[in-house]
Amino acid sequence: MSHNGPEDPSALLWQNVHISLRAFEGEEITPFTIRRYKDHFWDIDNLHQFVIDWVQRFGFGGVYQYRMPLAVDHALITALIERWRSETHIFHLPIGETTITLQDVQVLCGLPAHGLPFTGNSCSKQGWQDLCDELLGFSSHQCEMKENGLHVSALVHKMVLESLQDGLHPEVYIQRAHMIVLILLGALILPDGSRCKVPLIWLTVLQNVGDVPMYSWPNVTLATLYHNLC
Repeated sequence: MSHNGPEDPSALLWQNVHISLRAFEGEEITPFTIRRYKDHFWDIDNLHQFVIDWVQRFGFGGVYQYRMPLAVDHALITALIERWRSETHIFHLPIGETTITLQDVQVLCGLPAHGLPFTGNSCSKQGWQDLCDELLGFSSHQCEMKENGLHVSALVHKMVLESLQDGLHPEVYIQRAHMIVLILLGALILPDGSRCKVPLIWLTVLQNVGDVPMYSWPNVTLATLYHNLC
């Protein structure tokens, strides 16, 4: 027989402030509005094959292949959030307990789980602008940067207007691949609440081409997901 509340509340110390309490008391909960990135990036079809090759070499080929946004069931996600427990990082369902594992992220995103942890590095505003110019071939303006973040639309606009041809310097294709990786990280894998801004902290991992595929992106992806659920 099902009943309201956890069978063993000893580990669920925050039940008195948990969203499930409202449901147990019969209060109707309006489904959350799920924020996600939507822009013309998904429609870009003029990427040079050298750029795609570099995206794959960086380890993001699996993510790029399923980059099209999927339909979102707001009610289902709301129901799952109601059953997420920050104390245990587990979904407490009527049929039992389950969670999202590192293997799940690895399989769904096609990213290697083994590698270096990413801790991030800080930089001054001028430093971020210099990195944009060096790693992206993109000279950002004041209106395109906000709180150490870069508007995704600015990157997409550049890619749409400036398609790459054959015979260019290899660095040009690498810079365009950096832009793709930055968008995938900031808008799809590790999004923030803005839906339109990529934190420039991800630029710091692109400084050495050989280091990019050495990071364990599923680890930071799972940590970010847990943080947002909590």
